[in-house]
Amino acid sequence: MNNNFSFLSQIQLLDNSPTTRRRFGEKNPTNGAHLRVFSDGYIYPSQEFVDKYNLEYTNKDGAVSNGIDFTPSNKWGAYPEGNPNVLFFSIVRKDQPKVDLFSSTNYNEDGTPKASVMDQGTPTAGLKLIELLQETYGIEDLFANNSSIDLMIVEDAGINSPDNIYFLPKVITRGEKKGQWTSIRRENTTLYPVTIYTEEIPLPEIEDIADVEYLEDGDEEAFHEAIELHEAETVYENTDDSTDEQNQ
Repeated sequence: MNNNFSFLSQIQLLDNSPTTRRRFGEKNPTNGAHLRVFSDGYIYPSQEFVDKYNLEYTNKDGAVSNGIDFTPSNKWGAYPEGNPNVLFFSIVRKDQPKVDLFSSTNYNEDGTPKASVMDQGTPTAGLKLIELLQETYGIEDLFANNSSIDLMIVEDAGINSPDNIYFLPKVITRGEKKGQWTSIRRENTTLYPVTIYTEEIPLPEIEDIADVEYLEDGDEEAFHEAIELHEAETVYENTDDSTDEQNQ
């Protein structure tokens, strides 16, 4: 064995730092969506969503804020059979066991959180969420060549149990029963459906439609017909308003 290690003084170590997959576009949604999930599992909330549900990490000795549970209906014994599968979102205190998202962070020496939910990412939770979305809604190609998807919580379709007590399904992550489903008790919450967010595009005015569809084709007569129709509808609406005012 050669015990001469003098050669080490001549060695220049190579850069073997892990490569990170680039995530294109804004991390946090600002388009009205609640959560943005990237294909590598990184997940980021909107600021409005964080504020509304009190999701931000607090100081170590401060008040406990909230995390998120995701519940697939096909694993939830309380969900009646024969209904469409739904992935549910619900709020839970961070100090409860088995919280799916935004449950914990590390702290600085002064007790302040080292990370914010706005930039933490939590890829492990994100990958589990992707799997739940695919299984619940039967979508194989969830991203369809996009780097991310946006999610929306349907807040006007929440459901509650009669006594506000729930036994929600959770996957066992350790031990001999790892991968099997069990249940955990939650109280005083509401379960809302999670859906893929599609940004609504406002319809153009009739003048814009006529301009694009007819003038580009050189059909000037059709263009003027469209404008006359729009003006007639406007006059009719104004007449209706005047008649209503007189009747009042």
